[in-house]
Amino acid sequence: MRTTLRRLIPSMYRRRLALLAAGGLAGLLLLAAQTARLTILRGDQLAARARSALTDSRLLPTRRGRILDRAGRVLAADRPGHEVAVAYEAITGGWAMEKARDAARARHAERWDALSYRQRERLAADARPRFERALDRLWAELARLGGVEPATIAERKRRVRERVQQIAAAVWSRHLERRRAAGERVALREVAMPIREQRQAHELLPEVSAETALAIRQRIDAAEAGKGNPAWRAVTVRDGRRRAYPRETRTVTVPTGTLPSPLRDDGARRIEVAGVATHLVGWMRNAWKEDVRQRPLRGGGGLDLGGYLPGDRVGARGVEAAYEKRLRGRRGRVRKRRDGGAGSRTDPVPGRDVRLTIDIGLQARVQAVLKPELGLLEVQPWHRSDTGIPDSRAGIGAPLQGAAVVTDLRNGEVLAAGTSPTFPRRRLRDDPDRVWQRPVARPWINRAIARSYQPGSTVKPLVLAAAVTEGALEPGEIVETPGHLWPDRPNVFRDWIYKEHGRSFGELDGVEAVARSSNVFFGKMGLRLENLVTWFRRFGLGRRPACGLPQAASGDLPGEASSSDRAFMAIGQGPVRWTPLQAAAAYTRLVSRGPAPTLIEKPEPSRPDVPGAQLPSEARRLALDGMHEAANNARYGTANHISALGREPIFQVEGVRVWGKTGTAEAVPLRGEPKGGGPGPVLRSGDHAWFVALVSPQRTAHPDRPWYAITVVVDYGGAGGAVAGPVANQLIAALKREGYL
Repeated sequence: MRTTLRRLIPSMYRRRLALLAAGGLAGLLLLAAQTARLTILRGDQLAARARSALTDSRLLPTRRGRILDRAGRVLAADRPGHEVAVAYEAITGGWAMEKARDAARARHAERWDALSYRQRERLAADARPRFERALDRLWAELARLGGVEPATIAERKRRVRERVQQIAAAVWSRHLERRRAAGERVALREVAMPIREQRQAHELLPEVSAETALAIRQRIDAAEAGKGNPAWRAVTVRDGRRRAYPRETRTVTVPTGTLPSPLRDDGARRIEVAGVATHLVGWMRNAWKEDVRQRPLRGGGGLDLGGYLPGDRVGARGVEAAYEKRLRGRRGRVRKRRDGGAGSRTDPVPGRDVRLTIDIGLQARVQAVLKPELGLLEVQPWHRSDTGIPDSRAGIGAPLQGAAVVTDLRNGEVLAAGTSPTFPRRRLRDDPDRVWQRPVARPWINRAIARSYQPGSTVKPLVLAAAVTEGALEPGEIVETPGHLWPDRPNVFRDWIYKEHGRSFGELDGVEAVARSSNVFFGKMGLRLENLVTWFRRFGLGRRPACGLPQAASGDLPGEASSSDRAFMAIGQGPVRWTPLQAAAAYTRLVSRGPAPTLIEKPEPSRPDVPGAQLPSEARRLALDGMHEAANNARYGTANHISALGREPIFQVEGVRVWGKTGTAEAVPLRGEPKGGGPGPVLRSGDHAWFVALVSPQRTAHPDRPWYAITVVVDYGGAGGAVAGPVANQLIAALKREGYL
């Protein structure tokens, strides 16, 4: 190559000139290529970046949609508010030592570099008490300004420390495992880098007035100016919108004249319900990394004004979570040009409202009835004297847990869905252990829609309607009911009258079998109905109700069942479970051909047709006649009276027509955490108490057509009639007091 170049260009000077020219040309070509790449390939992107550098952009907050009850009363809404947060280092006390080091360094600046580490720490320790006293004054003044006890501030600090330490331990553990899995030999201290939560301020006063916010800001400004308590520099006042739940706490007056006689008097009881509809409406939480990752404010597709930033609030449970997209809204944005050019403004789009079918007044009354203070959800002496096995671990006066659902049978709308116990949302912040660390009460569970129970005898009217529809039982057909179903197994599958008195019901038709609640009769129906599982599915069992809340449980239903399983399923035992909401759905399908129960007005998407509409009127009539006899026949109706109280009538409300069915369902014991490798200790055992009541005003154009369904379950309560029946009676009284009957 060199020889060829010499032959073509003999002069060394010209060769060098040619090489310089070639080098220059190559440089020009590179510059041209880079220019082409920047202008042609990335021109739009770089131009946008340049315009962005000349633009100031500010996001505008949006307003979350409201949650309303059926009458338009506000259950949840945004409102302007202020919160006070304190730096994590001040909460842990580390701020005092850090400021002490700064003070020692400033005081001994001339010789600081010559001091050893130990000498420096000794000087800082001497200065530390002054800053610790400053922190103590800060906590006391924060409590005073915030209108809370100093112990409340101390408890909130403790919870912040515990939560952040748990998060840090989890993060460090993942980093440690990842690096060790890659073959590195590392210790925990090498991965224990400060996490974001350790560098943030944390909320200690969640909601303060504008006056309090101003007073705190004045103290912060004074500290920044070198006046007053320097610890105020660790405090931040945040402005924004707070989620308010104005009807969360209600005081309900419950007349006692219709209670069972041991609880009855001529007066009334005022019961405070803290946590009205908490489980249904839900609550908020801070956005998780997953929320930001799934819908970031700025992503590959550009700016999504409905996206999430760290620190945003997100629906955590109930309607707040289920309808997050509808409620959330979109931020606005203001853009101003620094060069004086025209700016732009995108207005915020507020979130859309969600209206529930719930009547918040009735909801409060339902939850008041479920409060142990009224006495119905406390273990009473008569609970232990009736049929059904109550929990032997719960002594007289011990609280019981349960749920109730009230549904309009004509349109499928849920008017109330109460669970007990419940809680106010502030408890999640102030005392979370009372929510999450109660293994028996388990207040975090919405028993009305999210916990499945074996239904017991409450399924018998449904089985009767199915048997008549299928031709497995003729209307008016008489069936012999010996005391037990299988002749060679007298201690299995018995009627209650056989267990208690050693005799049988004899010959029964379907109506009387429902009224007397004969296990043997319906066990025979289960043996006859080979497609019983299909019928249960038609009544809504085994699938999640389209009620508007995704946490609604689907219950349990097998794909197919043996003859023995069918016999047990026909009396509500064996491999079948449902929730109180599913029970309401099943009876809606039995009674009215109406839509499945919903908690949301105009839910999306629309719900499917109701399979129960296939029932002939004769099947419906017989099932309802059996329930009417059960509730109104004082001689043998199992839903009519409480035997242990001298056959005292269950229903005490005048001017109404009632249909009823009891259920006493054998239940799997509730166990605690396993210990020592074996099963956990039994915390609760016995039978679940059920009651289904259908009700309408006594004087209507169609007296044989119920208007409302009430489903009640009491966990490990014992007999359905004695325990859950009086609850249903009080809910009928609540419907009347709210103007529904």
